[in-house]
Amino acid sequence: MNEEENKNELNEPPAEYKQKRIQFYSSFEEADEASRLEQLKLSPEQRLANACLLIKTIYKKELSQNKGFGTRIYFDTQ
Repeated sequence: MNEEENKNELNEPPAEYKQKRIQFYSSFEEADEASRLEQLKLSPEQRLANACLLIKTIYKKELSQNKGFGTRIYFDTQ
């Protein structure tokens, strides 16, 4: 392909979904309740792991630039 054809090409990151099906809800309240029930099924460790993964994803650029602070996330347990 030449450069002009590449300008019209859309490049999106691949999407990953936990479930293979899409769920539709009749109201926002019903969707919120389903989300709440899914969160209750997770262990506290899994919720913390999900939060850490989200933080690392959001701050990926900052974590790679600031090597002096390290790339680990620590939580104060006191």
